[in-house]
Amino acid sequence: MGSTNGIARVFLAVFALASTASAQFLSPEQISSSSSGCANPSIERDVTNNVAFAWDFDDDIYFASSVFASGVDVNVTNGVLNSSKPDLINGFGGQIRISFQRESPQPAATGDDVLTVTNLGGSWGSPVNLTLSDDADQDIRMADSFVGEFAFTWWHTTPTADDEVWLRRGLVNPNELVGPGRKPSVAYDFSQVVHVVFERAGELIHVSHDGIALSAETPLGATTGAENVTLAALEAVHLVYSAAGEVHYMNNELGPFGQSEVLDSGITGAPSLAVGSAGHAAVVYVKNGEVLVRERFLGSFGPAVVVAATTAGADPDADIDTNDYVHVVYEENGAVFYTHNVPAPTPDFTSDVTTGEIFLGVEFTNASTGVYSQILWDFGNGVTTSDENPTYIYEEAGTYTVSLTLSGPGGQVTEAKTNYIVALPPTNIMEVAQVSGFAGETVRHPIISTNTVPMQGYQLAMRYDNAVTPILGVNFDGTISGTAAPEFVAFEANPAGADSFAILGVVLELQKPITGETIPPGTGQLLTTIDYMIPIGTPAGTTSDIWLENGLGIPPINNIFSALVGSDSFSVLPFLLPGSTTVAMPGTTFLRGDATSNGGIDIADAVFVLGYLFSGGTDPVCPDAADAEDSGAIDIADAVYILSYLFADGPVPLYPFPIPGLDPTVDSLNTCM
Repeated sequence: MGSTNGIARVFLAVFALASTASAQFLSPEQISSSSSGCANPSIERDVTNNVAFAWDFDDDIYFASSVFASGVDVNVTNGVLNSSKPDLINGFGGQIRISFQRESPQPAATGDDVLTVTNLGGSWGSPVNLTLSDDADQDIRMADSFVGEFAFTWWHTTPTADDEVWLRRGLVNPNELVGPGRKPSVAYDFSQVVHVVFERAGELIHVSHDGIALSAETPLGATTGAENVTLAALEAVHLVYSAAGEVHYMNNELGPFGQSEVLDSGITGAPSLAVGSAGHAAVVYVKNGEVLVRERFLGSFGPAVVVAATTAGADPDADIDTNDYVHVVYEENGAVFYTHNVPAPTPDFTSDVTTGEIFLGVEFTNASTGVYSQILWDFGNGVTTSDENPTYIYEEAGTYTVSLTLSGPGGQVTEAKTNYIVALPPTNIMEVAQVSGFAGETVRHPIISTNTVPMQGYQLAMRYDNAVTPILGVNFDGTISGTAAPEFVAFEANPAGADSFAILGVVLELQKPITGETIPPGTGQLLTTIDYMIPIGTPAGTTSDIWLENGLGIPPINNIFSALVGSDSFSVLPFLLPGSTTVAMPGTTFLRGDATSNGGIDIADAVFVLGYLFSGGTDPVCPDAADAEDSGAIDIADAVYILSYLFADGPVPLYPFPIPGLDPTVDSLNTCM
């Protein structure tokens, strides 16, 4: 029953490091939905290491797979008389094939037929009878090759003639008589040659088929009484059999089959065999009710390992996956159990950065080891992905614990790196203000900058809706750019309805002599304004966004601060904040910070606010104008805000500024008189 996936296993296994010692087997899990009556389980995995199982139960053949949940199985034969003893191929191109024997439906029959049924990726087809004889055909075994070929062997008996071993390559070729014998096993080697080993009078006979004809028989010199042979092949042919309570192993790695090696004695169950790359082999058998495995590495078998500590194990079968781990299925008290020695994976990861300003882009690299089939990243903010090596952008400042969870045959393991990513608040910001205006009003819409580096220039790229905010140009009056008197200004508006965009380039010094003129670092500086008039007839309540976007125009323009530190020039990509225009009903306009309502902002405005608060001064004509920080209340902070703006490079007053306009925020202050 041991499976032999031919060259397909070699092809994949060369990418994995073979183990040099048997790993511990996991606690067995029941894979049959029935807990009694199951027998003769078979196991085989596909080229992606999904494991499949077949067994007989209640005169039918059942199938399960590792892609199913435990205990989920399907009836393959659905009452095809008394079906039993399945063998399984989980093979090339996703084809799954099960062969089995059944009680013959022919009235004159004295035995069983052998049949095969296939699933090509959907439902199971109808069983195909390979013999249609009146006599007993039984113990069918299969093998498949790297190129998708498959072969069957079984033995045939009549009341009057010797037992016969038969072979069939594929479904379209005829059955071929191998010779007298019984209980054969079959395997493809690396060269697509089919090998058959069978018993005759208690001894073992080997023949091969190269696709054209059968070879001559070769006696293997096995001890009289040999039985329960299982064959497997890759680079060489390996076989295991039992004789007089002993489990024997041999191979033809050196050419002809050598002397058999006794692996254990006192066994009470038929051995089975699986092979992997580089001569790796696993022999599974039952001794005193326990299921045991011995593995062969580098030409030598290790000690027996207990797969299942039970007193009722039976009918074991094994397979080796592409990573050289062993998978075992067996029957216990009429239920089918599965285990393997695939260890739990070891998750680990790295990243190109761990600290930076938002929007912080982090490239994560999976550095995990081990065998796993599923991967799940958690970036520490509820966002997850199953990408192998994801890139994630942290948009909010904070400290994040990142975890990587791997799930595989050996279990589920999580690696969490506490406080791994630190996303800092931005230090260089370019922001479009939130403004309010009425239809027919001319608006100077502020662009605000916070920069930690001296700027020798900058460029802007923004999108807008020309139907609401038809931008005409930029204005430097009252701005920090105007104070610096730039020598180069290039502005271009591209009106296209809701897809309009505008770009601006500013360089402070272009003509010699170059003196190193810069816009100094500062917080909330009025960089420039964009000018437009809200079209007459625009409905009140209309809101139109204006947002900064990189890559606009041809050639593409990004939003950049051109920094100058010493003699070094470099570009800084600032954090971008969008703004908007909300159309309101016409109302009283004011200039934020102009507490005296004299049309400008100076130290008298701070003195006015302090006198109003603490010396019984007069009420401001426009309370919103005195609310310099736009908090919705007038307090000492407004006086400090004005003084900071005037004398300490503090941020500019919020809109409306630098010219009068409508208040874009709702508060409880009295309206302007």
